[in-house]
Amino acid sequence: MISGVTRKRFWLAAIIGLTILFLTLKQADLKRLGESIAEINLIWGAVAVLASALSYLCIAGVLYHLLRGMGHALSFSSSFKI
Repeated sequence: MISGVTRKRFWLAAIIGLTILFLTLKQADLKRLGESIAEINLIWGAVAVLASALSYLCIAGVLYHLLRGMGHALSFSSSFKI
């Protein structure tokens, strides 16, 4: 069961995160962003997405080995979800 302190921290973090997201979107020039995205070279865009995915896989691999070294036997998929 989730304690009251943990629940309060969650809601505080959620409110702060949504406030930052709202303020960012309020100040963003979304029309210009859409135009800039349309100009992206497809090859470079695909490479950037693949590099991002590979980065997450590497971080999950490091976490998996660190947890295993500490005696916590989690599967790689669980480490990736973390």
